[in-house]
Amino acid sequence: MGILQKQQQQQRKPISSVFMIQMIFFILLSVIQIIYFEAFTRTNDIENSTKSKQQYYDDSSHDEQHTTFNITQMTNQMLLEPMPMYSSPLILPKEKIRMKDDPTKDSFGSCLILMDDNHYLIEWLAYHYVRLPLRRIIVAIDPRSQTDPTEILNRYHSRGMMKITVWHEEDYMPPKMIYMHHAVGEMDHENLENLYIERQKQFNVRCMSWMRHEGMRWVAMTDVDEYISVNPYAKGTFRIQEPPSLNQTIYRLIRKNLSKHVMMRKGCISMHRLLMGTHESEPRQVQMMVPPGFNGSDFETLRYRYHSGIKNGKYNKVAKCMIDVGRIPGHWMVPDENDAHRPIKSRCSNAMLRIESIASPFMAYHYAGTWEAWNFRVDFREKRKRENYDILSFNKTKNQDDYIRPWLKLFVNQVGIDLAKELLKGAGQVPPKPNVTYMPGGFGNSTF
Repeated sequence: MGILQKQQQQQRKPISSVFMIQMIFFILLSVIQIIYFEAFTRTNDIENSTKSKQQYYDDSSHDEQHTTFNITQMTNQMLLEPMPMYSSPLILPKEKIRMKDDPTKDSFGSCLILMDDNHYLIEWLAYHYVRLPLRRIIVAIDPRSQTDPTEILNRYHSRGMMKITVWHEEDYMPPKMIYMHHAVGEMDHENLENLYIERQKQFNVRCMSWMRHEGMRWVAMTDVDEYISVNPYAKGTFRIQEPPSLNQTIYRLIRKNLSKHVMMRKGCISMHRLLMGTHESEPRQVQMMVPPGFNGSDFETLRYRYHSGIKNGKYNKVAKCMIDVGRIPGHWMVPDENDAHRPIKSRCSNAMLRIESIASPFMAYHYAGTWEAWNFRVDFREKRKRENYDILSFNKTKNQDDYIRPWLKLFVNQVGIDLAKELLKGAGQVPPKPNVTYMPGGFGNSTF
């Protein structure tokens, strides 16, 4: 029996060693397969995107008889196509710029679509530079835009104050949708609006994905006429305390209050919007808390103080969001699962679209501005009419708000009076309106 036991023990040793070697081999093989699959998928996506693009522009079947279509019917088909790889457009300007701060550290990013918004952009950049703080922007220029935002964007980028990248349609849109944009007629308002919505979805998804790839965390998904702030109307545990000077950034306030709010931990902060009306205040009220050398009337956030009322859903409409892209799995970032108000539907619940002002820790102040600014862009939806603008006065409501007024003083103190004047040059000045109704493939498709 003793000899038999020894023989069995000797047989077990090589079996155990072989088993361990096999396990290690299979683990290594699995890792190699995963790496190979990812590399093959990325290469295949590039090839498919290139072939699809070439086929779409070379295919002779796109004759006049195929220029009528319905974008809504084609949406599901397009969403099944492989997502094209990012083309990594050049950052403005082409030479390498050394950033003063790491854009991914304790700061915000922004996914911003621009269309003839230069008169809004100057103030918006300065405000969010100091309040968020905003250090990374990816900009999509609407192809119908007739004005060039390069000089304004470059005021920050060339000084290393922000890292700014400009994308054009080919950087985020499927090839079919680019063709469709060129084929849509000037008077086809239904398809123009559908295309606008789809462009928004495609850009939001790819912008958030790219921000996540770069290591960003919080990204603002707002428009250039919306200003993010702590909500002074929030109640109870939803109220975030900050100094009256506003010298604590939104980023730090989020980190400080992360454990108190579920939606912050989920990675989607829905913000109640407050529409500020067009009724003018007295000059002394407009100039209140404005640093020497500046005119309060040049800034929407200082000039317009009346609002529609915090509970007026008719004018305030639905919420906007800030997204923690670091908490969102990549496979959740798909075009058919987002819109401008719910960029990630699995994290931004439908109930939050109409979030009450008292339950919203942060708020987006929404400004109409002057008639010249509001009416500047070409509006294929024909909503920017004078009668619609005049309704936004709200002078009878007597609701006034000066909460974010200290931002300009904070900005001047942070960057200095001379640099502040350079960065804010042209604020509040609206150029003559372009004498253009619609031009497919306009400024947005050119290269800086």
